[in-house]
Amino acid sequence: MSDTAVYNLLDKLNVYSDELFEVFYYLENLKEFKENVEESLRQYFYHTYLKCKRNYKAIKILVNLDDEDLKNGYVEAIPLVRTLIESYFHLCYVTNSIQKEEVIRSYDLLNKYQLKQMLNNKVGYKIVFQGQADKRMLNEIKKAVNKVEENDIILFKNIYRFAKKTNNLDIYNGIYKKFNSYVHYNPTTYISYGAMNGQDSFNFGNMQHQPQRECEILNYVIEVAIRVLVTAMNFLRIDYAEKWVIDLFTEWEDLRKEYRSTDLVNYL
Repeated sequence: MSDTAVYNLLDKLNVYSDELFEVFYYLENLKEFKENVEESLRQYFYHTYLKCKRNYKAIKILVNLDDEDLKNGYVEAIPLVRTLIESYFHLCYVTNSIQKEEVIRSYDLLNKYQLKQMLNNKVGYKIVFQGQADKRMLNEIKKAVNKVEENDIILFKNIYRFAKKTNNLDIYNGIYKKFNSYVHYNPTTYISYGAMNGQDSFNFGNMQHQPQRECEILNYVIEVAIRVLVTAMNFLRIDYAEKWVIDLFTEWEDLRKEYRSTDLVNYL
């Protein structure tokens, strides 16, 4: 694929990602968004939905960075792609009506386990006591949360199992695993932060833009964001949409086919 064609596709993906973000605002202004979430799931649904939206926005900001010192922000966006995917897995889990009781129980255990870590100074918190009443209350809380073991929240610890549980192994294998070396420290990823000068020298200050990689990242992010929106709409029982929203989703199928017909698919 020629450089011109790659940049043309990149422009289309950037424009589309901006247009798609407007659907989040459209969804949030529907009465179903405010009224069709039962009380027992409200905190989980809105939390996971908002986390997906914020991650999507943060990725867009990084991709479009034009700061002299922070050019090619798509490299730093890669960890957030994985965060977006994990948030989407949580959204799928929360919105599965068949396992509502399991969902509530699982997140209750997760809340208790995280509180246990905090109270036992496992995550850097320092507890200040105001008196004996505080100590007694703390002891009662500890009795409740100390019963929760790591094995009780293993579903959330093992992303592969979580992806399988939420029927998302395609995303896990096709996108999530692909970025392992960029999220966990890997010396070979230094190539993203500079370029070769001649045959022997590497310049860390000369980051060359790689539109192919940026195209792939945007393609993945848009794909996951659309799944987030569709999942939320189905959960909220929204069976209608304005024409511009339907047209935008339809347009993605055409743009996706254009991307899939290139040699960029296996770029990373």
